Amino acid sequence: MLARIDAAGVRLISRNGLNWSSKMPHLVRALEGMKLRPGWLDGEVVTLNERGLTDFNALQNAFDNSRTQRIIYFLFDVPFCDGFDLRAVPLLERRALLQAILAKPQAPIRFSETFDAPPQDIIAAACELGLEGIIGKRKASRYSSRRSPDWIKLKCSLRQEFVIGGYTDPQGSRTASAGCW
Repeated sequence: MLARIDAAGVRLISRNGLNWSSKMPHLVRALEGMKLRPGWLDGEVVTLNERGLTDFNALQNAFDNSRTQRIIYFLFDVPFCDGFDLRAVPLLERRALLQAILAKPQAPIRFSETFDAPPQDIIAAACELGLEGIIGKRKASRYSSRRSPDWIKLKCSLRQEFVIGGYTDPQGSRTASAGCW
């Protein structure tokens, strides 16, 4: 979710470019209350379960039932700030700026912390907690609005979903059309 802050106010923009501000007015109010300079903030909206872990099903249900007040906005990047295009600035520098901007975030706005540990330890911990995985980013990477070789998704399980279908020629009483099994 992107937050655009400008003279018109705060707007929450989905990855598909849709304005979702009306779906999460509590996030808009919290960002407005922080009196931020014009810019764009990038983050992830989540719902946490009783263990404090993200719960994607609860997030979907929140939108389906128009009960989004429990949604939290974790901010992790700042591609534009106060008239400056920061997309070419290394991630470490952008995150340092974002952390300074969010020195006193208002609930439910949070700064997405960095885990400074070996990647295999981080993914192992995420999997042990039952999370889907993590996003790994190179410290010197440029901003990208999508995954790239510098921004990767590391999943906990190697799972695939597929459909098995078949076809048999009609035999005996099945003369009109073929059936599926």
